[in-house]
Amino acid sequence: MGPHQNDATPNTDPPSSLLTAADLELVRARDPEALGRLFDAYFERLYSLAYRLLGNEAAAQDIIQELFLRVHKAAHQLDVTRDPAPWLMTITTNLCREKWRSRQGRQDKQTLSLDAKPEFTENVAATSATPEQVAVEADHGRLLEEALDQLPESMRLVVVLHDMQGLNHEEIAALIGEAAPAVRKRYSRALGKLRELLKDHRPDVLE
Repeated sequence: MGPHQNDATPNTDPPSSLLTAADLELVRARDPEALGRLFDAYFERLYSLAYRLLGNEAAAQDIIQELFLRVHKAAHQLDVTRDPAPWLMTITTNLCREKWRSRQGRQDKQTLSLDAKPEFTENVAATSATPEQVAVEADHGRLLEEALDQLPESMRLVVVLHDMQGLNHEEIAALIGEAAPAVRKRYSRALGKLRELLKDHRPDVLE
């Protein structure tokens, strides 16, 4: 799915966008400050997506660098009437899929580590849980990440987009260019595979 064409200046800000229509018009014009605001606004979400798909911090950083280059090149095609998040996520997802198909992607792939996942530890620390509860949550997270890393890329993709990026099946289908029923079926199979991988460890991890 490519970026959307739009030549007219909108009168309202795009729904759900973290930037105003005026900001996005400046992005289209490749204004450096506006591009910086775009990257700052969406960096955390896009980096999290790349990291969860690749399981490698350095590889995720490479993806984000390439993403920024592609956005700069295609900025004039941005549709300022829409939230740019789906466009940015599509580019990020496609770059990760290209990485999977490359030899470097296979070499870079490693077991996910919670030590490189500050958003997980920050979420745990922000709760009022007891030390025992924190330990259980950390153990659940580790097991789930390890199981997720064992899924085929196509299954991992739909789980990450649905459960970690908050997209519904229709949005995922539009993002990856597939039919929603196929995405829904793959997601169901992925959950079944995760349960199978986790059943001998902690059967309550997915609850």
